[in-house]
This record gives sequence, C-alpha cells and structure tokens, in this order.
Amino acid sequence: MFAVIVVAFLVKGGFHRGGDGKLSRRRLASVVIMSASTYTFLVLASSELLFDGPALSVLIKHGFGDQRIAWLLLGVILDGVFRIWDEFSPYATT
Repeated sequence: MFAVIVVAFLVKGGFHRGGDGKLSRRRLASVVIMSASTYTFLVLASSELLFDGPALSVLIKHGFGDQRIAWLLLGVILDGVFRIWDEFSPYATT
C-alpha cells in the first residue's frame, strides 16, 4: 500500500517521465521496489531498535515472511546493480 501512495505522489508531481517526456517504466519500477523495501525495513528496524519489539528474525519469519524479504532484497540488489551500471555511462552526471 505504501508503494502505491509513493507512486501516486510521483505521478502527481510529474516525475514519472524521463528526460525525453516519455513514461519511465524503470523509474516507476524502482520507486515501487524501493518504497516497499523502505517501508518493510523501517518497520523491522524500528521494532528492533526503538520499540523493543520481537527480534528481527521472529518478525521476518512470522510477520512479513521470508519470501517477501527475499523478493525485496532481490529488488534492492537489482536497483543497486542498475545504479552502478549507470555510473559507467558516458552521459552520467555527478
């Protein structure tokens, strides 16, 4: 749900288009993956560090599920790989 809200803000602000004015599927996918991951990891970290909640392993196993965490981590890894790849572009900006 959090990812849908973030995508709505992205579209409302007009940031869902690339430099050429076309719809940026990669940007949309990145926002969905990163916002879902950020929400999930924020809940996990704050439960462990701020609220003295269940241990991370317990919350993952019985709360979010191992599969969800694995898929989110895969998305974060792929996002990182593409960001690193972009740095090798001759048109990369700093």
